[in-house]
Amino acid sequence: MSLGSRIVSLRRQKNWKQVELAEKLGVAQRQLVRWENDQSRPRAPALKTIAKALDTTVEALISEPSPQSLERIEDPELRELLGCIPDFAKSKLDALKVLLRDMVTSHQVTRVTSRHQSA
Repeated sequence: MSLGSRIVSLRRQKNWKQVELAEKLGVAQRQLVRWENDQSRPRAPALKTIAKALDTTVEALISEPSPQSLERIEDPELRELLGCIPDFAKSKLDALKVLLRDMVTSHQVTRVTSRHQSA
């Protein structure tokens, strides 16, 4: 997730409109739009102000999630559901693996089939 996407996500979690966050940051709304759309990047002082307004840290705003991180998943409901997996019993984990394997295989077959049909 990009810096702009994080800003948007955190702003929406607070149910703030762009104009509200821009006012809290002391910047023009069009500047906030540029940051949220990743058209420009806020400088260090602005990053600190953004982080404070959104109740987070600069590090959390700018850090890139690891490839295994749930932060890479943009759908909040799916991210929440996947976050529950470590609490599953072994039998539930085994069942989930079977389901996921089937879904991934089906997806791969569909991709290969559609490539051959369009060629």
